[in-house]
Amino acid sequence: MAMERSPSVNRARRAGLTRPDVVERAVEVGDRDGLKAVTFRRLASELGVTAMAVHRHVTARERLLTEMLAALTRDFDALAGVDPHLPWTERLRAALLAIHAHNRR
Repeated sequence: MAMERSPSVNRARRAGLTRPDVVERAVEVGDRDGLKAVTFRRLASELGVTAMAVHRHVTARERLLTEMLAALTRDFDALAGVDPHLPWTERLRAALLAIHAHNRR
């Protein structure tokens, strides 16, 4: 059974929580235990806050997954080395393949 925290402790912990904190921890949990393990309750437990505190920063699982993808690809140029003269569909295909290869590492 979870230990009850005083409201002041919960407020103090939430005050420092940010969306990037939530997303970073979600990526860590996903890497360690798989995407199914990335739940609001799990993130809350790992971050030492309530599930509602996590919901204040990311309101839906789909949004969290989008944020995780953005974090994983933030510093990655998917079009590096792709011929800019190719049709847009071929450039898109090359970019998606590059992202896929990058994330498999």
